[in-house]
Amino acid sequence: MVNEDVIFLITENSSNHGVHETVEDSKRRVFCKVKSVKRTEYYTALNAGHAPELVFEMPFKDDYQGERLLEYKGVKYTIIRAYETDADGIELTAEREDVNTDGEDEDDGDDADDDNG
Repeated sequence: MVNEDVIFLITENSSNHGVHETVEDSKRRVFCKVKSVKRTEYYTALNAGHAPELVFEMPFKDDYQGERLLEYKGVKYTIIRAYETDADGIELTAEREDVNTDGEDEDDGDDADDDNG
């Protein structure tokens, strides 16, 4: 596998200081190959409320340490699936962090009551 791209795996670190909670992210650079999401996987995930966009194939599964987020080309993604490959690697399926696929409006959610008169 040619590792032609770079992603940053993000570890979220939070700490409490009395009333205030601070969250600092630490990033690790990892080489990978970026692939498209397969059609079946895409529609299965979409039915479960996810919108997978890319698959990041890493040659060494030990490079992944359970991170929930990654960054690719300045865009943050949420990792929705980690799959170990036969060749000691791992594939991370990810969706954009800001995607809302649950079908609900972001306002007050009372749109269903508008038709009831």
